Amino acid sequence: MKKALFILVLIMSFELFGQHPDLVFSTKWYVKSITVDSVETNAPSDLVYFPFAYTIFFGTGNYITSKNKRFVYSDLVEGWCDMGFNGHIQYSGIDTFSFSDFTLINNTDNCSVDLQNFMNPYISIFTDGINNDFTYTISDLADGTKELIITNFNGNSITYSNRFYNPTPSNLTTNYWYLNNLQIGGVANLPPNNLELLDYPAFMSFLGNQSESYDDGNIASRICIVDMQMYSLYFPSSLNEFYFYDMTFGIAECSFADNISYRELYFNFFEHNAPGPFTYELTNNDTTLTITAPNGDYAVYGNYPVSTTDNTINTKMVLYPNPTTNTFKIETTQNIKKVEIYSVLGKLVQTYSKQTVYDISHLSSGVYSVVIDNVFYTVLVKR
Repeated sequence: MKKALFILVLIMSFELFGQHPDLVFSTKWYVKSITVDSVETNAPSDLVYFPFAYTIFFGTGNYITSKNKRFVYSDLVEGWCDMGFNGHIQYSGIDTFSFSDFTLINNTDNCSVDLQNFMNPYISIFTDGINNDFTYTISDLADGTKELIITNFNGNSITYSNRFYNPTPSNLTTNYWYLNNLQIGGVANLPPNNLELLDYPAFMSFLGNQSESYDDGNIASRICIVDMQMYSLYFPSSLNEFYFYDMTFGIAECSFADNISYRELYFNFFEHNAPGPFTYELTNNDTTLTITAPNGDYAVYGNYPVSTTDNTINTKMVLYPNPTTNTFKIETTQNIKKVEIYSVLGKLVQTYSKQTVYDISHLSSGVYSVVIDNVFYTVLVKR
C-alpha cells in the first residue's frame, strides 16, 4: 500500500512539475518580440534575407535549442547567420523552469548589423537570468495560433508564436497549374510542341500545409521528368506574393534538346530570382495563374495543359476526380493492361491491372504521376 501511494505521488509530481504539453514534440516557437527594461522590440522582418529566431523544447531529456537563421541567397551563394544557444532545462514548478547547462552559439558570419542588434539582447534575456528561474505562459489567440511568453527574474521577456509561415492560400492548392507561357526579358517563350512535353507537360502544384513535415508549405514543379521542389514558402498576410528559401532539383533529364533548354529557362526563372518576392494573380475565374518575379519576368499557367497538334492521349483517356481523396477512375475506349503510380521523385509506389475504381487511400497526400500501359498520361493530386 505504501509503495503504491509512493508511485502515485511520483506520478502526481511529474504531472504537476512536468513539461507543458505545448512544449513537447519539437514544436518551433518563433520570436515575435522582446521586451527589455519595458521597451518592446519586434523581430526583424526583412523577408529577402529570411531572418527569424526560434526556440524548440524537445520532450526527451528536456533539451532546448534557440537559434536565429538569416538566409543569404545572392548570386546562388547560400549562407547562414547562426546565433543562439543550446541547453537542458528542468521544471521546478508550474510554468517554471531553470537551466542545468547552457552553451552559446555565436556564428555571426553573414549576420547583418541589424540582426545582431536584435539577437544580442534576445540571448541576454537568457544569459542574464541563467542562475535563476524562468516563468512562462502559453495562451490561445483568436486567430488559432498559440503565444508563448518567457520571462526572466528581472521582468525582461520574449514573446513567441507557434506560427511563422502563413498557410498557403486555398485558391492556389485547388488546381494543377500547367505552364502556358514564360515571359523572359519581354520575349514570350511557349513550351516546345513535341511528344515529350505532351506526355510530360510542365506543371506546378502548391502542396500547401499538409502535415507537420510541410508546416511551411512547398511547391512541386516538373518539366519532362525533371523535378523542381521549392520549400519554406512564406505568404505575407494580405499580399498576393510569396517567398521561398530552399529548392532542390531532380537528377533526371529531358530527352529532347529543345526541352532541355526550356527546362533551364524555366528553372532559372525561379532560382535566379529567389527568394522573391514573387507576386501572383488569379484571373479567368481562378483558372489562370500568373507568377511575376522581382525582375518583371513572369510565368503564365492554366488549369489545363496548352493544346498541341497531337492530343490523342488527352482525347482517349479521362482520369477523374482529380484532385481526389481515396479513389479515382479512368474513362477510356482503350483496353488498359497496367496502371502505375509514381511519386513526385519518380519512385514506383503502386501497380494495378485494369480496374473499375483505383484505390489510393493508402498513399500519403501529395503529387503523383499516373502511367498507363507505359505511356505517361497525367498527374494526380492526392489530398
